[in-house]
Amino acid sequence: MGRGPYEPWALLLDREALISAGARPVLYLSIDELEATASMPAKFRARQVRYEPGQVDWLHEREWRLTYNADETPDFALTANAVRGVIVGEQGWLPPSQPMPDDLFNYPEALNEKPRYWWNGTELVEDGTFELRKRYEFEKWFIIGFLQN
Repeated sequence: MGRGPYEPWALLLDREALISAGARPVLYLSIDELEATASMPAKFRARQVRYEPGQVDWLHEREWRLTYNADETPDFALTANAVRGVIVGEQGWLPPSQPMPDDLFNYPEALNEKPRYWWNGTELVEDGTFELRKRYEFEKWFIIGFLQN
């Protein structure tokens, strides 16, 4: 099954920090339930997911969402303490390099040196450490050295 334009990876976030910030499980609702709750504030509707057994079923994702109104700011920051690890879809996967040098080295500190787990289709398997700093420092050295020659 195709995943569209998205790479298969996910962040493992600190559950207590997310709950404290207001994150909650999504609401899996039938079409009738979606229609009946259409007048709920947008903050709550953003947690709704259509659920039709045998047709539309995302229960396996066990998704949580941090929702807020347009005039609010979420009380959650993606810091090194909030990120507990990274799950990747392929063993050894790292995000692709950015094409522009300014963007190439702009990666979130929160992801550096975090445990990496590979989803082998059945279970999570330890897959080393998500060490973006080392990778990007090497790429920066290589690109700058190449451009100077």
